[in-house]
Parts: sequence; structure tokens; C-alpha cells
Amino acid sequence: MSITRGLKNTLRNPVRSIAVVVILALSIGLVLTMLLARQAIMAKISSVKTNISSAITVSPAGIRGGEGGGEPLTADQIKTIKTTANVDSVALSLTDRLNSTDTNLQAAISAGSFGNRQNRSSTRPGGGSFTPPVTVTGTDSPTSLQSLGSSNTKITSGQTFDANSSANDAIVGINLASKNNLQVGSTFVAYNNTIAVIGIYDSGDNFGNSAVIMPLATLQDLTNQPGAVTSAIVRVNSVENIQTVTAALKASLGSSADVVSQLDSVDQIIAPLQNIQTLTLYSLIGSAVASVVILFFTILMLVRERRREIGVLKAIGASNSKIVVQFMSEALALVIIGAVIAVLLASFSATPITKMLAQNSQDTTAQTPVSPQTPGQGLAGGRFNRVARQSVSNIRDITATVNWKIWLYALLTTLIVAVVAGAIPAFIIAKIRPSEVMRSE
Repeated sequence: MSITRGLKNTLRNPVRSIAVVVILALSIGLVLTMLLARQAIMAKISSVKTNISSAITVSPAGIRGGEGGGEPLTADQIKTIKTTANVDSVALSLTDRLNSTDTNLQAAISAGSFGNRQNRSSTRPGGGSFTPPVTVTGTDSPTSLQSLGSSNTKITSGQTFDANSSANDAIVGINLASKNNLQVGSTFVAYNNTIAVIGIYDSGDNFGNSAVIMPLATLQDLTNQPGAVTSAIVRVNSVENIQTVTAALKASLGSSADVVSQLDSVDQIIAPLQNIQTLTLYSLIGSAVASVVILFFTILMLVRERRREIGVLKAIGASNSKIVVQFMSEALALVIIGAVIAVLLASFSATPITKMLAQNSQDTTAQTPVSPQTPGQGLAGGRFNRVARQSVSNIRDITATVNWKIWLYALLTTLIVAVVAGAIPAFIIAKIRPSEVMRSE
């Protein structure tokens, strides 16, 4: 009976009830929106840490991309890396450049003014220009092409090769394939050998799509560099062990190799995201408190207006608990209606608000250096820079998804707000004596 009376009371003053519902919907909606934004940001932080911070790059000292000098990593050095404590896996690669004397492939990238300037010694007299070489990378991790370039690298046709393959097979970037009319099943010449195209890949950028990827053993054999490696991407079993493994590798490899961890750079990159995470937490708490305060004063106003009604109910035998239940039912009805509207609002507003917050983070992160000391090895070179930048630049695509957990949070928020804000004023007013109410009236 008390519950029925409470539900009916929500319609006693429709204008006021609608106003209260709208205000509650906005405040609860903001709570849910901040929950959704917080979840999306936490997922992005986790993604960045997973993709970058658990890896270390090891390269020969003095080698940076296709420039510099020095000696490739040896088989003994690779064995040392693989047997280091807490090392989970090691992806090895060897990079070389195919000039016109090495291959019949035509480069898919034109030199332009920048390329010609960087290779002034190669500019021919009489108006000739520098012809860019074709980058070729051998890898023993063909199923994880992300380790060679963009985090979006994928096979678009054909297939990749086996990790232990030594066959004269290759996968080529879509730009290089288009430039040379190559498709799966085609062949080209490299190092005086016929190479079969078994796959075409797309890395998402022009440089990566203008290269060739082969089995590591194949490239080592074709270039007469048995066991040579110009990049080792070391995966550590836990982020907590990054510094320990980095120190161990530096000590064991000495000055013959550059060992670089991206842990510090990752901390710099995710700092703005963590700031947003904190902001959403404060906004969430503030919105929840606002919801409680709004409903508290609404119920307080209602019970004060109905002092005479409460006195009459108590005079005819209504207990304090029944009166509290009546007003809690009214409060719960208002909050439930507001919560349903809030879920709908959050469903449409969460992603735009999250993107707006993330955009500020992206603008800040765009100025953050990833690690100027990170050595590059052809396609593998700059892998960390690319993944780090893409992990943050892709934040524009971040989506806040409404799932069953959000509905559960909405239900819990509704119950907490209704109980806290509805029960207290109703309990206070229910304790008055009927005689006091009648005398004051």
C-alpha cells in the first residue's frame, strides 16, 4: 500500500516531477558518461603499455637504419639475448638495400628534392638524379609483421612465409607490387636469384608499402651474411622486469650493441591519458554527489509540504517504516525514470565526450619525444616510434561502449541515490508526533 501510494505521488505535480527527472537524468547521465570515458581511457593505456613497454630493442652499435657503420649482431650475441632471464621472446631481423645492380625492381618511392639532397654524392652530372634503393628486411617473425613497421601491417593477398623458412620467397608492399606489376605468384630478381612473391601486405604508410620482406635465413644467405642480425625486438615477460632486463643486456652486450627500452617514453606518452583518467574520476564523483543532493532536497521539500498528510497517516496507525517506504518509493520511481533517460544520453554522448577529452591528450602527446636515442633498422627501425605515435594518434577512433556493466552501474547508482537521498528526510519527518503536526497546521 505504501509503495503504491508513493508511486502515485510522482504524478501529483507533473511539472515538478518532470523537472526533477530531467535534472536527475543529466546528473546520472554524466556519471555514466564519465564511467564509459574512464573505461575507454584505461583500455587505451593498457593497449599502449602492452604494445610498447614490454619490449626492448637491441641493435648493433653504430647502425641506424641504413646509415652509420658497425657490425651486425652475431649468433653468440643473439644467444645471450635469448637466454637472459625474464626474456619471453625475441624477434630478429636483418635489413639491406636493393640497388639497381642487385634487383630488377623499380623503387616505388621517387627521390624528390629531399632524397636527392640526402644523396648529393649520387646525383649524376648532366641532370640525372638519385634512384632510391628498395629496402628489404629478413625476419624470423612473419606472423607478427607489426614488429617490422606499422601496428596496422596486414597481409592483403596470398600468405606469409614460415618462420624457419630459407626458401627464396618474399612478401612485398602494395605500392612496390603496383609499381612493378607484381601479384601473388609473380617473380622478381634479387641478388642474382629468382624470388617468388607469395603475399602482398599493407603497412598503412608509403615507406613500409614500398619494401620487401623475406625469411631471415634467406636474406642472410643471399647477402652472404650467415647469422647476421641488425635488429632484435626483445619481449619481456612483465613490465616490472623491463629495467632489470635492459640493465642485464647492456652489461652482457657491452659497447657492441645499443639497448633501448621504451619504458620512460611510454610513461611520458600515457601521462596525459592518466590525467584524463583522474579527471573522469573526479567528474564521476562530483556527478554522483550532485545526484544525491538534488534528490535529497527534492524529497526534503516534498516531506515538508506533506507534514499534514504524514500526521494524518500516523494518526490512523501508519508506522514510521511505512511512511519512509512511501517516500522512498516515490524517490526510486523518479530516479529510475531519470536513470533510463541517463543511459540513453550516455549511449549517445559518451564517445563524443571521450574523443574531446582525448583530443586534448593527443595535442599534448604530439609534442612528446618518444626516444631520440632509439636506433632504427629499416622497416624495423622506428617501430617503437610508430607504434607509440599510432597508439596515441589512433585515440581519435576511441569508442566508449555501453555494455551490461553500464546498465548494472546505472542500477546501483539508482538504488544508492534513491536510498540515501530519499530515506533520510523521510525518516526525519516520520518521527514527528501527529499532535505536533496538527497543532502547527
